[in-house]
Formats: sequence, C-alpha cells, structure tokens
Amino acid sequence: MLRKISLYTLLGTLLYFTSSCTKEDILQDVDVNNLDLSDGVKFSAHIRPLLSTHCGECHSASSSQTNYLDYNTARNSVTNILDRIQREEGESGFMPRNGDKLSQEQIDLIVQWREDGLLN
Repeated sequence: MLRKISLYTLLGTLLYFTSSCTKEDILQDVDVNNLDLSDGVKFSAHIRPLLSTHCGECHSASSSQTNYLDYNTARNSVTNILDRIQREEGESGFMPRNGDKLSQEQIDLIVQWREDGLLN
C-alpha cells in the first residue's frame, strides 16, 4: 500500500512540474548584459545555459549529434563551436542550423570563456 502511495506521489509531482513549465520557460534566452562575470566566464553558469537554449535541441545527450551541453565536450570543441556560430546565415556549416544567428554579445561571451581558461 505504501509503495502505491509513493508511486502516485512521484507521478503526481512529475506531472505537476512537467505541465507547469513550457518550452518558452525553459528556453529563456541568456541576457549576456546582466551576467556576473567577476569570477570569469564559467561553463556551468554562463555557457551551458546559452548552448542549451541555442544548440541543445540538436547537441545534447539525447541527440545523435555531439553533446555540447557536456563540459568536457564543449571545452574540447570550443574552436569548432566558435567557427560555426560566427559564420553567416546561409553559409555552409552555419549554426544553429534552424535558428537565428547568435548575437555578437553571445558570441563574445564564448570567446571570453575561452580566454578566461575554459572554466567549469
């Protein structure tokens, strides 16, 4: 009996949280102008949310593409990421493929992350 109650509680909680968040809530764009960068640009605080918003649909653990939401993968791929996001829309290899070009401020944030030593 206790096991059934625990299962129903778990299912109810999951249902509540999954129905209370919309894709728009989850994919809020990263406002690079209001970030605290006093300790440097960090993957977990600054870069992962940006990549999640703009690249995560194709480049996550659940996709067949390279998982850029993983720190080690993103760190090792930063040159390729920067190359792709700095291309012009319509140019071969431009990323995000089905999205708008990242703002210059967002690109600069990734450049700064590299210059700060690719902090996690």
